[in-house]
Amino acid sequence: ELAKATPMVIDYETRMDRILVTGEKTVTCYYTLLNVTKEEVDTAEFVRMMRPGLLDRYNQHPALEWFRDRNIQIQHAYYGRDAQWVATIQVPADVEK
Repeated sequence: ELAKATPMVIDYETRMDRILVTGEKTVTCYYTLLNVTKEEVDTAEFVRMMRPGLLDRYNQHPALEWFRDRNIQIQHAYYGRDAQWVATIQVPADVEK
């Protein structure tokens, strides 16, 4: 359902472009950071700031229960407005693929 609704603006900085099943136990969500290029992002700081919220959402959001129950990992792949890869954050990180 959600995949059919993409692209979708998440907030003033982020657009979800697509969602794909990329492995037996992996779903990847692709995002564009609308206001920055890859060169403008401190990747380590970006991951440090984003990962806790993504992990909390994965662990707590009722809509993600189906994924949790099946140990499906969600990868969040971020690209700058220049279409250059910025970072991929996997939640949870310890799920075997």
